[in-house]
Amino acid sequence: MGKKILAMLLAAALAVAFAVPSAAVSGKVAGGADGTVKTVDTRQTIDTADITYQNMRVENNLTISEEVGRGTVTLKNVEIAGTLLIRSGGTVVLDGVTCPNVTIQNPKYKPTVIATGSTSIDTTYLKGNCVIEERDLSADGEGYIDVIYSPNVNYELTNVSLERMTKGVNAPASGRSFAGSSSGSGGGSGGSSTLPSAGGSVGDLVENKG
Repeated sequence: MGKKILAMLLAAALAVAFAVPSAAVSGKVAGGADGTVKTVDTRQTIDTADITYQNMRVENNLTISEEVGRGTVTLKNVEIAGTLLIRSGGTVVLDGVTCPNVTIQNPKYKPTVIATGSTSIDTTYLKGNCVIEERDLSADGEGYIDVIYSPNVNYELTNVSLERMTKGVNAPASGRSFAGSSSGSGGGSGGSSTLPSAGGSVGDLVENKG
């Protein structure tokens, strides 16, 4: 009996050790302890729902994978040197996040990405249906600065103030409207692209026809 129990314990330990790839993050909280910043050089992948990834500097790309499904992922006090790729279909909260590029692209669902606190994103690429929102930004949080959206993308902007919004290359110009609505579609015959009526603004509208 003793050998059997030992074998079971060993099997369980090995399952835990090898269940998650080295580049993935699992568990409810990951990253640096409060008051510290943990730096990683390798690509990072979050594939677990309802997790907080905090106090990190990622010197590479960070992906929130489709395996998260429609769950929630929170990035708190995270600096990303590369690209943040959001492929999950639920809610992503960016709280105190700085990143040069964010790409949102889920093939099935319409994720909601919320920028809050001191979050500043230089360029956000809308390559799939999504909702982007700014909520309770701090004085040093710029939220979404520039947004580039692809043709045939259905998006919603909630309380978002942008410096620049650009329609993707070769997108049709028909039906464009940038006032009085909180949702839009980036292309297609009769499609429209709209900005939020409540608390939102855009400084410069650019259309690249290619």
